[in-house]
Amino acid sequence: MKKLLILISLVPFITQAGILPIAGRYDGAGGAYGAAYQEQFGKNRVIVGAVTGDVLAYGGLLTHFMNKNIEFSLGAASFRDVSLLTTYNRGLTDDEDDQYILKLQGQAVALGSKIWLFSDLITTNLSVTQSTIQFDGYQDDSGEDIEFDQANLFDVETTAIKLGFDLNFYDNARAPSQGVGFNAAITQLSGRTGQSDQLTLDYGFNSLYPFLKHFSFGFKGKYSDAIVDKNSKYDSEDEIRDALDAKCSSVTDSLKRSKCEDLENALVAFILENNTVGSASPLGGSAGLRSFREQRFKAAHTALYTAEINTNLSTLFDVLNKKDTKLLFSIFYDQGYASDNKLELFDESKFSNGAAIRLVKGRGSINLQAASGSDDSSSWSLGFGSAF
Repeated sequence: MKKLLILISLVPFITQAGILPIAGRYDGAGGAYGAAYQEQFGKNRVIVGAVTGDVLAYGGLLTHFMNKNIEFSLGAASFRDVSLLTTYNRGLTDDEDDQYILKLQGQAVALGSKIWLFSDLITTNLSVTQSTIQFDGYQDDSGEDIEFDQANLFDVETTAIKLGFDLNFYDNARAPSQGVGFNAAITQLSGRTGQSDQLTLDYGFNSLYPFLKHFSFGFKGKYSDAIVDKNSKYDSEDEIRDALDAKCSSVTDSLKRSKCEDLENALVAFILENNTVGSASPLGGSAGLRSFREQRFKAAHTALYTAEINTNLSTLFDVLNKKDTKLLFSIFYDQGYASDNKLELFDESKFSNGAAIRLVKGRGSINLQAASGSDDSSSWSLGFGSAF
């Protein structure tokens, strides 16, 4: 859901008090536009904002800077009228005939800290997020309602505790232009009715190598694994089906009843796998396989490799050429893997290739990117992401 809360994502780009226009678009989640306002009060920075479009959202963030190496933050956001294109297939299976539009709303509160240690050699992040998602129903991929409103979908109330570490071997860890970094994070997800508690392990590396005067080569790897504490109340198909209580048999129209039953079967199969083997970080989307929509390719284990060639337009044309700011044009290739069986993770892969324009500030960037790839996939996005 964080990609829907674009107003929070763009906070690192606000460097002066005032109004900041906000716009973003992600495949499968739609687009949004709005504005944010930021003000500095001594060692405190406050930002509030709102967006509209394919999602209505508003929120705020308070950041307290104890010194240049320690900061704490408190944020809250609420969103509604969200239409998320989703599928309940696992791994790299095709989903062309199994797509649904999930209608939802929710809110979240988060408390976080960031600490730079040993002359920026190590960065630590600790956050606690409490979120609630309410499901408002389903539509098929053509936008027609599915009579599934009698099902017990459970509001998802999640407590997420995340601890992360970065090991930085860059020329400048806060605005890198060359070097290598390693990262690892562990996230505990708990409190979700009808779902198992789980740990998610995310780890990887990033590298940047400049060549000639205006070019650089980047390579990164990202890996994610889920470890499940099985929920014994919902670890069989019968238990899950009874808990959903979809009542598809009461739908009189045969076509609508068939759609209801297909959705029920898909949900039961997905929830069973999610509760017994877990779901790692999804592979598809603007920060993964970029020719596929957001949240595509869910599995217990995922891996992604990305290679990029970057042209520094700031030095080439002397535009936006500041110490920690630059404008880049990139061409990229992504290759991803997803499987519920760790031993079979690298048996099959998907790929994406494309191009991007990035306005980079520090370790973050505003990205406009387009890609095509496996299965005749194509997608484009505009929003916040990692600079490397």
